[in-house]
Amino acid sequence: SGLVRVVRSEPWAAQMLVDVTIALLVAWTFLWRDARERGLPAAAYFVATLLTGSIAVLAYLVHRDIAERRSRSV
Repeated sequence: SGLVRVVRSEPWAAQMLVDVTIALLVAWTFLWRDARERGLPAAAYFVATLLTGSIAVLAYLVHRDIAERRSRSV
């Protein structure tokens, strides 16, 4: 694919891929622990992260905030 070709031929592209991978692994670790503590579903956000990247992590944070506000109002 085009991405693989660029990563193999351009050092900056390989560095970007490594950086994004590390960032998403850190985000997954946070998300897993946080979701488990709060009783929120995490699996769907992992799959969504593979498809959308950090947008899925942002969606989890919004979901978490909404769930927290609901639990405080009850």
